[in-house]
Amino acid sequence: MIDDPAASYSSLASLRTLRVERIKIDRGFVTDSERREGDRSLVQAILGIGPLGIELVTEGVEGAEEALLLARCGCRVVQGYYFARPMPQPDLDAWIRAADARTSSFETSVRPHETRADIGTT
Repeated sequence: MIDDPAASYSSLASLRTLRVERIKIDRGFVTDSERREGDRSLVQAILGIGPLGIELVTEGVEGAEEALLLARCGCRVVQGYYFARPMPQPDLDAWIRAADARTSSFETSVRPHETRADIGTT
């Protein structure tokens, strides 16, 4: 039994007094969360503190299903092997440039005046 988790020394109450800028949601809550209701509920509850101005980072995303579930739960910052493995700084710089190029080419391939119905009919 956890007795009054909001009042103990290392508790949720400390979020009011400490200048917490970021909280990481542990990978243990993410792994298989699409199948484990309890973990999914905990992640959603933790994401609920976002309006306090705290950035929430979910770590350990290793599959598309997890990434999609987290996006549906409102998680905006994620990290994990699904996106990229740890890498040295020069490799990271090249990875970011390549990702920017992919995003840029996608954005320019769909003209702003097109609707979904127009795409693929021209």
